[in-house]
Amino acid sequence: MLDPTLCLDPDRWRRLAETAPMPSPHRLPRQARPYALGYQLNNQPSFRPSLRAATGGSGAASIQIQSHARPIVALPGRVERFPSVERFIALFAGADQVVTDSFHGLAFSLVFAKPVTVPARQQLEH
Repeated sequence: MLDPTLCLDPDRWRRLAETAPMPSPHRLPRQARPYALGYQLNNQPSFRPSLRAATGGSGAASIQIQSHARPIVALPGRVERFPSVERFIALFAGADQVVTDSFHGLAFSLVFAKPVTVPARQQLEH
């Protein structure tokens, strides 16, 4: 059985994303400028340099989806805390590139044909 992220075609996901409330104009209106999207679930030291590389040199901003009560790692850029499902999908649909360590982050990157980086998983020392 396919994961639900792969059951709909990209156009249906885009239509759902279009229903998402957008941030105020001073915070990055829809399609205002390129951005790299970071969606991190695990505390991986390689995540920060991967997100920096995604924005470096391109002039892109960065937006991070935060789905934890406290940030895993403080990253530069704007933070979207606990976005709605529609907003979550809209962030992937509108991104120029994605950095994620999440299966669903990777799945939505592929659904929307976004360049995606999955940082190498490193063993953390205790």
